[in-house]
Amino acid sequence: MDFEQKVTHFREEMEYLGICQYAAAPLLYRVLWFLGIAEPPPFFASRWRSLSIHATCYSLLLAFILLTLHIFVALNLSTSVNLFVIVLMFSLVYSFYMASNYQYQSRMLELPSWELYLSEKHKINSANIS
Repeated sequence: MDFEQKVTHFREEMEYLGICQYAAAPLLYRVLWFLGIAEPPPFFASRWRSLSIHATCYSLLLAFILLTLHIFVALNLSTSVNLFVIVLMFSLVYSFYMASNYQYQSRMLELPSWELYLSEKHKINSANIS
């Protein structure tokens, strides 16, 4: 089973369990998948890996937005830098919250690692639960 099929099955399984499709596969991860980056859904990532992905992507997005504001609104450099530092700190806190939330939900759903997801071992354990 290839990566895209596993992701599709995971999204269908989460929808069946009542978890919103945008929580199971956030827009950030959908963009990564569209770009060809085979990053497992956030439910399968460690807290630090998820934190680093969220923080990096949000920081790049915010840097782009602030650079655009700096150019078109003519903010002075010190205001732009101060605003970037404040927004970056907020981004890190939000990223830590999201990473912790995904790790908590993963434990509550008793999900295996991404490598074992939909493998024979996972199917056997799922059959024993049912």
